[in-house]
Amino acid sequence: MDTMSKAKILIIVLLLGLTVHAYRLSQASGLMLSLSPQEYGQCTKVTGPVGPEDITIDVDRKVAYISSSDRRHNAGAGEAEGDGLWVLDLSNPGSEAVQMNVEIDGAFHPHGIDLLQLEDGQRELYVVNHADATTDEVVVFELDDEHGLKFKTRVRSPEFISPNDIRAVAPNSFFVTNDYGSPRGSLMATLEGYLMLARSSVVFFDGKTAQVVAEDLRMANGIALSEDQNTLYVAETTGRQITRFKRGEDLNQWRRTDSLSVDSGVDNLEWDQDGRLLTGAHPKLFDFLGHAKQATNLSSSQVIRFDVSQDQMTFETLYLNLGEELSGSSVAAMLDEELLVGAVFEPHFLRCGKES
Repeated sequence: MDTMSKAKILIIVLLLGLTVHAYRLSQASGLMLSLSPQEYGQCTKVTGPVGPEDITIDVDRKVAYISSSDRRHNAGAGEAEGDGLWVLDLSNPGSEAVQMNVEIDGAFHPHGIDLLQLEDGQRELYVVNHADATTDEVVVFELDDEHGLKFKTRVRSPEFISPNDIRAVAPNSFFVTNDYGSPRGSLMATLEGYLMLARSSVVFFDGKTAQVVAEDLRMANGIALSEDQNTLYVAETTGRQITRFKRGEDLNQWRRTDSLSVDSGVDNLEWDQDGRLLTGAHPKLFDFLGHAKQATNLSSSQVIRFDVSQDQMTFETLYLNLGEELSGSSVAAMLDEELLVGAVFEPHFLRCGKES
């Protein structure tokens, strides 16, 4: 075979490879997905926090805690007005979100959050903080009955490569997802997304050291732990699925068991009161990337609820909007029948109640 023929074969193979990847990328991004809006009762916009990316609910006290960061304007910045934590009184239908006073050395740009209820009635709030463009950490606050925050500790580790969501287990012990296998904002992290590489991971910090306990995930995002601490759930955004792990002898050992495809870019995970998982999701990821660059570019929002009580997981859509009401949903949290839906960039979140 002459050189010219070999070159033609190589070009054909490359073109076929690019075609196959383009098809896989279109499927993984939801490019050709047809969407039908679905309402969840009456929704009102709650303003205050900008970029209300994560929400967690204290069921006993009937309040929601909200993580807020103006990612379009404050990315990589130092101190940033508005970035912080907010609280919403869910016992009052007309309540407004109130920003909490955060006293901490250094910049505070929160991402994923989780509430830990201790046996003595005390509460701690665990927060992923992007202190600057290259510094990531987990900050732990003690919460009082008036929703006041007292700084307790901060944890940094080389294993926190690109931390996103967090799940507290015990005092100073938690899981963190790395949504990329490369530092956030790097060229390699961008390539991971577009090439759909399975390089993200889950890290467990036991109070002293951090170690990777699950890897080869496609943009590990939301994370949830069963009440008995024997099952771990991870939302894979570019994988468009949630993956379930079973515990070994301790919290450092996990075995992947199965995954459930939902054909949507799943984000944060929260439990409802009936032991089902909720997520805010991005059905069309390219639309979400456009929305990240410009607020007027709408991105559809979806709320999905998972039943994980059986051997085979199932799901249903509770809410779907094409982006007019809320663009880029990232979290869903529920108290009784009231649904809160947060977003990555929007200057509001939704408070939705079932019509009687």
